[in-house]
Amino acid sequence: MSCVHILFVNSPSNGLHTFRDQKKGSYNNDIDDLLNEDEVAKGNKNMEMGLTSNTVLMVRLESDLAQVLLAACKGELDSLTLDWAPGSAMVVVMASNGYPGNYLKGSKIQNLEEAEVAAPCVKIFHAGTALDADGNFVATGGRVLGITAKGKDLEEARDRAYRAVEEIKWKGGFYRKDIGWRALPVKQKSSKW
Repeated sequence: MSCVHILFVNSPSNGLHTFRDQKKGSYNNDIDDLLNEDEVAKGNKNMEMGLTSNTVLMVRLESDLAQVLLAACKGELDSLTLDWAPGSAMVVVMASNGYPGNYLKGSKIQNLEEAEVAAPCVKIFHAGTALDADGNFVATGGRVLGITAKGKDLEEARDRAYRAVEEIKWKGGFYRKDIGWRALPVKQKSSKW
């Protein structure tokens, strides 16, 4: 696949990092400049709340988001302190078949409730879904779901996210199986020699 896949990883030991497909180059929304572990950086930066990749921030934010947004509207961010849950978070994006080109629309997505309880600390964010006439979730976009999980470390967050992804029944979608590999230590395989 030639599409760009972006992963935002937030870990208390090393701050927020962006991993991106090196073949496609940099990503414009450089979130490293926006946030570090405990504070909002000052400056003229934008963060689109609808990005599936930003869901790792939402699951770790312990401050009241409504109060944060209200302070932003009033120009009072200088007086705000954000509280973050410990640990790490990871998101696995599920996309419609054909994405990033002409992608399939209208395919039924099932088992979302089961997926959200397949592992602790999992939240599914909808980016391109709608309800059909029968009350079923259907895909309406290219990047459709952000399966986001928290864990004590990045490995646990990844394992939880993939456990949830595996519960989702969606013939019209796909996901990458290598999310997080650059950020996680390589496990040594034992040799039988």
